Amino acid sequence: MKSTLVVLALAALLVGCGDHDHGSHSDLGGGDNSDSSVTLVNDLPEDMGAALGKVTGFTDDLVMLDHGAIQGTDMGAMNMGFGYMKDVDVSSLKEGDEIAFLVKVGRDDSLRIVGFCNPKQDGDDCLQSKL
Repeated sequence: MKSTLVVLALAALLVGCGDHDHGSHSDLGGGDNSDSSVTLVNDLPEDMGAALGKVTGFTDDLVMLDHGAIQGTDMGAMNMGFGYMKDVDVSSLKEGDEIAFLVKVGRDDSLRIVGFCNPKQDGDDCLQSKL
């Protein structure tokens, strides 16, 4: 009886998880998670990626970003946390900022921010100067 209740409770939770709105990624160049053909940087090194994103929050060591497809990878649009290199100063970022960012792809496929800029203030090609 107890195991039946646990199974029913888990099933109810899974059903509730299936239909929720993460918001639109259209402003971030995403929307279709399979679209990784966005080009933000010319001659992007093989071990790097580039994307547009909106800062959604922070943890002790992560910047949470709702991002579009990441150029140079097969990652589509989503909301996730990114670590960052120790020489990257994220103290100027605040929730709601729309940024372009570069990531280093680690040997374990981890992604860490190595640079960012604000395309609205710094120009659409501001990432190019961060390489």
